[in-house]
Amino acid sequence: MRTDFRGKKVVIAAIGRALYKARAHIVNLIPFLTHSLAALLPLAWAVALGRVDLRWKLIVAAVVIGNLADVDTSYSHVGRVLYPLSRIIERRFGHRTPAGSRRRLAADARRP
Repeated sequence: MRTDFRGKKVVIAAIGRALYKARAHIVNLIPFLTHSLAALLPLAWAVALGRVDLRWKLIVAAVVIGNLADVDTSYSHVGRVLYPLSRIIERRFGHRTPAGSRRRLAADARRP
């Protein structure tokens, strides 16, 4: 094991830096996973009741539609993919207003 000029273990420091960098990616992935699971739950329920045949297209559609709620922030995964649209929504309405409230969306649509 190598040591730097202060006697600290370089390997331990490298692992610490890698974990610190990975922390940001893991924390940013949590909303994507929770929205995906929340969208897959009704699909799983419908499959369990025998009302729907499970196909991969339904799974992909559920994950995409479930994550569209975060299109109003440019820092989410969906917001990064749809950056110009998410930035416009974020500047005009703010976070959690148009995607989270149908009443607010309808009121904004009626505005001239």
